[in-house]
Amino acid sequence: MTTDFTKNNLEFTSSPYLQQHSHQPVHWQEWSQQTLAYAHKQNKPLLVSIGYAACHWCHVMAHESFDDKDIAQMMNANFVNIKIDREERPDLDYVYQNALGMMGQQGGWPLTMFCSPFGEPFWGGTYFPPTARYGRPSFHDVLLSISDTYIKSPHSVSQNIKILRDEMASLSQAQEGQSEYLSLSLINDICESLISHFDPMNGGLEGAPKFPNWNLLMLLWRAYLRTRDQKYKLAVTITCNALVQGGIYDHLGGGIARYAVDDEWLIPHFEKMLYDNAQCIMLLTEVWRETQDDLYKTKVHEIVDWLCREMRAGKSKSQNAFGAALDADSLNDQDVSQEGAFYTWTKGEIENILPKNQASLISRIFDISDSGNWEDGRNILHRRHDHATLEPQEKDIFDEACKTLFSHREKRSRPFYDDKVLTDWNGLAIQAITHAGRIFEQPNWCKLAQKSYQFICKHVSCDQTASPFDDKLIDNLGSHILAHSWRGGQVNEQSFLDDYVFMIAAALDLYGVTADKQYLVDIDHWLDICLTVFWDYDRGGFFQTAQDPESKLCRPKIIHDQAVPSGNGQMLQNLTRLQALVMGDEEIAKSFILNTLKEHKFKDIHDLVTQQQNAFAGEVNKNLYGLFSYLCGVENAFTCPSLKIVNPKKADQTNQNFVNVLRQHSWPDLMWVDVYDKAIDKDDRSYVLLCAQGTCQPPFHCADELNNRLSNSSIL
Repeated sequence: MTTDFTKNNLEFTSSPYLQQHSHQPVHWQEWSQQTLAYAHKQNKPLLVSIGYAACHWCHVMAHESFDDKDIAQMMNANFVNIKIDREERPDLDYVYQNALGMMGQQGGWPLTMFCSPFGEPFWGGTYFPPTARYGRPSFHDVLLSISDTYIKSPHSVSQNIKILRDEMASLSQAQEGQSEYLSLSLINDICESLISHFDPMNGGLEGAPKFPNWNLLMLLWRAYLRTRDQKYKLAVTITCNALVQGGIYDHLGGGIARYAVDDEWLIPHFEKMLYDNAQCIMLLTEVWRETQDDLYKTKVHEIVDWLCREMRAGKSKSQNAFGAALDADSLNDQDVSQEGAFYTWTKGEIENILPKNQASLISRIFDISDSGNWEDGRNILHRRHDHATLEPQEKDIFDEACKTLFSHREKRSRPFYDDKVLTDWNGLAIQAITHAGRIFEQPNWCKLAQKSYQFICKHVSCDQTASPFDDKLIDNLGSHILAHSWRGGQVNEQSFLDDYVFMIAAALDLYGVTADKQYLVDIDHWLDICLTVFWDYDRGGFFQTAQDPESKLCRPKIIHDQAVPSGNGQMLQNLTRLQALVMGDEEIAKSFILNTLKEHKFKDIHDLVTQQQNAFAGEVNKNLYGLFSYLCGVENAFTCPSLKIVNPKKADQTNQNFVNVLRQHSWPDLMWVDVYDKAIDKDDRSYVLLCAQGTCQPPFHCADELNNRLSNSSIL
């Protein structure tokens, strides 16, 4: 079917973000080879606008500029306009954000990039106001200037394109090195350096805005477990306390916002993302295992409840997979869209809704005032200044008041819900919920994780006939190729490294809980795809995208964490867990992993782990910040710990004693598998097999013995 590029073509896209722009007078197009070919034929530059559905400033620019007929007319006359959902096309967002950084500008959303008809960037920015303010030029003037330059100074445009193309080539490469250079003492030195940048009062890195930075916190937590140096524990627990007590946390409904704009975690950017909450569950679970602090346990329960209540996919929230995000904005009492309107309160509202004793207690606990701590005299609920445990009678009053406020809040206009299912983010959530379900002994959580996993495998995938990969690559890969996103039955057939990496991580945890070998079959299949499609056979490491012979953009190889762990960092953690699994079970090694590795010319799993480390080892001396998930994987490579509870009876008390011990010892990336097999132990008693640092311990038949062994930090 021929596309009419002289109209807005976003109406039938799968992305809620793109659909938000489908009725604008701008002739928006999706990114496609057809769109680029049209731009080339018309000799028009591209105006590429990237954002996401929960982005506040994206909404602002849309209303101010893209809804304006005069600005739209200028855009349509001089550019081919492409709208991109950064969550559906993280590859393009990554390239263009880095290009903006190479221009010396701060990245963010909305991203506004001007490109050649082939998609090569030559100038850009983020938010532009309709009239000059905030030290930014007006969008009208920017459009005039870029159009004039493109027509009258093609040489300068070509020069910019060449300079950026040469610089962006580095995104396809990484600083190689030798894994022998990497050591636990080096990681200790790195953590010592990182801790000096922490805010000792409020937690997190010093300054504002403050992002949770889950991967950094997990690296420091692991440093504490390895060294027992209390400064690392304090850095993590102070931060966790501030996060779940601050305004960044939703104290009525559960869930954590993306970041805080201040340095005390008080004022959030109110959007809630699936990936933040998945990583929050994982970190709080691990910290609870060591501290047994009920605060963390409570917040994990609240976040999982929120995920089940508000983030299930589909308009009826009946699907088992999870949507992407909740918006920061919603309609206030005057039907005007306002950031934080759904979550904030005036003191008068609270006093009108609650009985006097409840309103008084709520105002004290949540620091409610007449003047407020947010716009228009509104209050962001927080407990940054009141960490005291409530008296039993106060707790009952407090809980009842919170329920009443929550019920009242449910009647408000809700923030927009992006119900798009993203495979990579769901993989993060599935792993986190599985892990938390095991540690907090919530079997229903594990069942939910299994159903979510099955949904992704069944619905967010494509076979060879509709594969996003070149046919030459997939002749032997079969079906069940993961797609990146799904919404309302419509599959977006892009596919990225992160989709496989995070689903492999989820499958490893689900295998640990169930011992169902189908998860190993899936892992083997997806590892085969990763090595076929994404592996760099010249320099090692995995590219983020498959090779596209038509693309003139770079093919990124990402090692630095962003909002989620980098695909290469998480893959190293996956591979070390697989290595632990292989070392502990020869049958598994022969059946599922080794044959695939040999087909791809690797000697064994250790060979692949070493090459993955080597591919990025030099980055430690080049750009340390953001290597946190990779360094966690490097640490795990030294121990490759695996633990198997062999249990002849599911209700066996000895088995429960072993589980209780493991629940009280934080051990990230431990490959823990429960096996139920009556034939293994003639004495009909559970026992534990523990392997680490290339050595397997004699079986543990007593939980106290296991506890004593795990209390020896040298095994970590």
